[in-house]
Parts: sequence; structure tokens; C-alpha cells
Amino acid sequence: LIDIEQVNRLLEKYSFTFVNLEQTIDGISDTTYIGVDKYNTQYIFRIYESADKEVLKNEIVLLNSLKNLPTPRFLLSNEKIELFDAKPIALFSYLEGESIESPSLKQVSKIGNFLGSFHNQTIGMNSINPNLYTQNQLKKMVNNIQISSFDKFTKDDFMKRYKLIQNLKIENNCVIHGDLFPDNAKFVNDTLTGVFDFIESCIGDSIFDLSVVANSWCFNIDDSINIEYINTLLDTYNLACKSKVEVHDIKEYMLFASLFYAAQRFNTKYIEKREVNVKDYKEYIDKFDNIYAQL
Repeated sequence: LIDIEQVNRLLEKYSFTFVNLEQTIDGISDTTYIGVDKYNTQYIFRIYESADKEVLKNEIVLLNSLKNLPTPRFLLSNEKIELFDAKPIALFSYLEGESIESPSLKQVSKIGNFLGSFHNQTIGMNSINPNLYTQNQLKKMVNNIQISSFDKFTKDDFMKRYKLIQNLKIENNCVIHGDLFPDNAKFVNDTLTGVFDFIESCIGDSIFDLSVVANSWCFNIDDSINIEYINTLLDTYNLACKSKVEVHDIKEYMLFASLFYAAQRFNTKYIEKREVNVKDYKEYIDKFDNIYAQL
């Protein structure tokens, strides 16, 4: 942890001084605070617990290229990354609004427009981050379950679904977010005020990225698909990205993304046994089955 005096010493050269500093409960990988100055302006101060300076620079370059989109602004030096306890730090502009749990149709429309614009702008860009969202990574996570001491039913539960999507070809065609769940976006009413957490963005498959959004924004409370939401997402995405993705194009990717996040949650909680707040993996098993049955 860091106290307000330490933060102010780090930021003194940039003429930032906080009168209040409060740690947030959001985020698993990094330590994040909301800092407030004497003018009552809020900022996001972050200590990167695992990312190194080069990974942070990669995120800064990406954010600087997205200034026409609602994303955070990096407020320190782009050249010299500051450190605290040998860990990179960052100061970002604060995004007004709230993250939502149950998106409205208008909010789905706005996130589709954002993602389409984001993908359209990042075609041809570079990223130093490895692509975490691949067939090899999913196979590795499923194999971890197969060799673990868990019951045969759980192992078979994953393997029978994996066999349905194991031949899906994952492309590398633009920079993707990879983790654009509702808790990584903020709204004021139905206005999208910001999308954040690009630290693991990488060159990947745009349809996979779109599927992550479909899976996390376009389902009903019982984990059934909201077809109206899916159609709205695709309509606004296609308009912004100048593409023609249809429901039949996205089904197999949605299955892949569902199993990917189910396996990731399972591995984090039961294989790696990390002391973090991990949601129930069965949510995405249920979504997998509903995608398979409904689309």
C-alpha cells in the first residue's frame, strides 16, 4: 500500500497534489486509488503489480491513439515511467459515471459503436502484449482441469464442450480489448463516458472481442440470450467498423469465448487457487449451452 504523502512526492514534479486518496475495490491485478485535489478534481492513481514499464508504455501508446474515443488520458510522462517500490505507476483522468450490471438496449448500442470504432482504428497497429485469447491457451486451461484431482463429471463437462469449438480458427487482425465486460465501462444514464483497463490489450481476433461483449452484455438474468440486444450490438458495431458480421458468423466465437472465461475462472479459483474474488465459472457454462441451443 501507499499513503497520500508518498503519492504527492511522486507526483510533485508534475504539479499534482492530492488532499484525499482512497483505494478502490475494483480490479484484481493492480492497486488502484481515487485521488482528489484541492479543486475537487478526481484522478485515477494506479500501481501495476505485475505489468512492467514496457507493458505500461504499450497501453499509453494505445490510449494516445484513441483520443477521439471515451478512454482515460494518461497524465504523466510518456517517456519516463515513474516507479514505486520498483513497480510502475500511472495517473489517469477520472471517468465520470457508473459501471452497470444490467445494460439497457441504448447502452448496448453505445458499446457496440465504441467497439466497432476501436477495431476500425486499430487495424495495422502493433502491440507488445502476447495474445492470451487463443486456442492454445484454452486448450492449456482445459487440460489443467483434465489432469487435476477434480471429479470426472467436472472434467467431462469441460471436455465435451471444448470438442465442439476446438477447430475454430482464431485470427490476428486488430488490437482487441479482450475483457470488455460491463465493469470496464462507465455510463451517465445511457451516455458512454469511458472504457478502461487496456493493460492486456493485444493483437487478436475482432470477432472474439465482439463475442466477449455479446456474452457479457446481451444475456438476460437467467443466462438466456437477449436476441434484440445481440442484433442491436451487431448493427451498431457493423456501422462503426464498416463490417458485416451477422449472428451466424458470431455463434462459434461466442461458444469459444464462453468456454474460455469459464475455464479461466475455474483455473484461477481451483487450479491456481489465487486469493482473488472470482465469479462462478458455471455462469459461462450455462451461457455456452444457451448459445448452442438458441442461435
